[in-house]
Amino acid sequence: MTVCRQLFGHMAKIYAMQWSADRRHLVSASQDGKLIVWDAYNTHKTHAIPLRSSWVMSCSYSPSGHLVACGGLDSLCSVYSLRSSTGGAPSSAAASAGVGGAAANGPVRALAGHTGYLSCCRFLSDRQILTASGDMTCMLWDVETGTRALEFTDHTGDVMSLSVSPDKNVFVSGACDATAKVWDIRTARCVQTFTGHDSDINAIHGYAFGTGSDDATCRLFDLRADTELNRYADDNITCGITSVTFSVSGRLLFAGYDDFNCNAWDTLKGERVGVLAAHENRVSCLGVSSDGAALCTGSWDSSLKRAPDPSTKRPRLSEWQPSIDEAVKIRAYSTPVKACSGIRGLRNMGATCFMNVVIQSFVHNPLLRVHFLADRHNQSLCANRRNGNICVACELDDLFLNVEYRAGNYVALHDGFYSGDSTPYGPTSLLYSIWKTNTAFAAYAQQDAHEFFMAVVNEVHNNCCGTAQSASPAAVGSCACIVHQVFSGCLQSEVTCARCHNTTTTLDPILDLSLTIRHAPKSAAARGAGAAAAAKASKKKAAAAAAAAAAGATAGATLAGGAVQPAGAAAAGPEFGDSYTLAECLERNFAAEKLTFYQCGNPECANAVAAAAPAAPSMPGSFPTSSAKDAGESVKHVTIKSLPPVLAIQLKRFEHSGHGSKIETPVKVPLDLDMTPYTTRSVKARTRRAKKDPPPGSGKKPSARPLAPFDAVSDSVPDNQYVLFSVINHQGSLETGHYTAFVKARGQ
Repeated sequence: MTVCRQLFGHMAKIYAMQWSADRRHLVSASQDGKLIVWDAYNTHKTHAIPLRSSWVMSCSYSPSGHLVACGGLDSLCSVYSLRSSTGGAPSSAAASAGVGGAAANGPVRALAGHTGYLSCCRFLSDRQILTASGDMTCMLWDVETGTRALEFTDHTGDVMSLSVSPDKNVFVSGACDATAKVWDIRTARCVQTFTGHDSDINAIHGYAFGTGSDDATCRLFDLRADTELNRYADDNITCGITSVTFSVSGRLLFAGYDDFNCNAWDTLKGERVGVLAAHENRVSCLGVSSDGAALCTGSWDSSLKRAPDPSTKRPRLSEWQPSIDEAVKIRAYSTPVKACSGIRGLRNMGATCFMNVVIQSFVHNPLLRVHFLADRHNQSLCANRRNGNICVACELDDLFLNVEYRAGNYVALHDGFYSGDSTPYGPTSLLYSIWKTNTAFAAYAQQDAHEFFMAVVNEVHNNCCGTAQSASPAAVGSCACIVHQVFSGCLQSEVTCARCHNTTTTLDPILDLSLTIRHAPKSAAARGAGAAAAAKASKKKAAAAAAAAAAGATAGATLAGGAVQPAGAAAAGPEFGDSYTLAECLERNFAAEKLTFYQCGNPECANAVAAAAPAAPSMPGSFPTSSAKDAGESVKHVTIKSLPPVLAIQLKRFEHSGHGSKIETPVKVPLDLDMTPYTTRSVKARTRRAKKDPPPGSGKKPSARPLAPFDAVSDSVPDNQYVLFSVINHQGSLETGHYTAFVKARGQ
């Protein structure tokens, strides 16, 4: 099991949580004196309710989602309303403070009657709530009147947990007397008692219910069979259980333990089938959403972790068919798009091939196409254009489809890719806008396509957000412009010191991924032929043979990426060895790197002290001093923290060192690319399976050996599969050349 969301906001131990019936929200209670309601989809806080007492032990969500309740050592059950005093949404003032309406003014009801601490509370409805207490009793309350309706007294120890049946007529309680009792609410009597645990029962859940105890076991009981069905324990688990819950299907039993783990048990086989080791302290509470899609755990480390339920299958996606009314509205209000739309040539307006290939890539980008054709950037509403300023986003909107509203209907002008016109099109307006916003592209000189790509996306970002692009990862992640929603990703660089093993982490936001490539190595056949010729022929003949081999490696048909294939060599033949694959380029760029001289950021580290001390005078041309060499080889590893929906990869073929040259190495680009092995989660998972680094203080260097092979199942990392839809290729040299583009249109 892996964590997909983390909810941070509490400042002390979390003791309780519960999901809402809407499957999206949950409430948590902590000893920081706060009751927080969360949106589990985006991890935002919708309400933060200050409590009268910080010693809270339980919380509950009402079925309607309008009320929450909590209690603890104050022996009270406090009920709070999540609606404003008028019964509607929270007021603007309350919303700005992060507190929902009436909840900011205190509880709407404080139910007093228990003589011991309140250990658990559960709503039956918005009008009734059950409570359990350390006074060995359970009580049913009328929330509207604040009075006690029923009292259940049969336990001989502190009652620690409650679980209500779906029909709301029966509930089960677990207590420190090591028994679980079934109560009929209609008669207020105990109808069944289950024994078997050797210690306190801390948690209970379900109709055919499960229990968790301090005796380090979970047990499954059935009301109809009136007996214990199964026992869940492991010889390596000796700590107590704090909370239990079932998956929606009932096949899995989740239990939170004092050893910081959450274990998943197969209820039929009695075997442990999964472990969620994500917390740094005791797992105090957990729960599964009503749709079974997510498991949430709370801990004394003050955090909540949300993980997908491994027993839940993803819903099947079925094809949507519009109704008759929807079809009529679609025909009446949709932008007119013809069947042949999208395929259109561009005129070369004088060395503008660098622009044309980028435009073709933009137009056939599925996410950009949906954004602009859905009128998400309307030119008539654009503030930049109304103020007379240049807007590159409006120019891109014209590229897709330029429409006018005439006599109650949208009429397509014949100057867009999706207007149905297939004649060549000259994007003069976009070229002029780039000239005005970026003077480096002015005039009719040859330009770099990648630089043009970055100039366009930066201008679109500025036009949509009104601010310059920020380098902060947090700012990039929160940017809602179409550029960052489509192309934005983040790299993570970790440097591990060889002495103190301190790890320095740096995040680098990216809009594209730049990969360095090397000059093509000679193939095995070329190397063997050259060696044989050198042994038999004279120096002159050997030089001629080497020249012929070099000519054969640089002549022939052009391949993707501006490289060339040796003349007469088949692409799949064994003699075609002077090339790389894109996977090899990725492996090389994301491989661990050794740093011989590294200044550690830890002030107590010897590397930092040695770097801060003045270096001793040395003779010209001498090697570094022994103190610098003793620093060891630290390890730097760059991984992909987050991947964008559309990944733009640049192969850096132009060398600018010295006189400058172009690297003509062929790179084979696959139609399907799996980026999962290069993500941070995958690398960390494989690192745990590979040889671990020595502990700090052992005097051994951290390992930079290759990681364990990637396995999507054992690594428990989601796949990140990409499908190729566009390739931009350069033919020529560093000074001159021509760009061509290959794009996928209609699946071809």
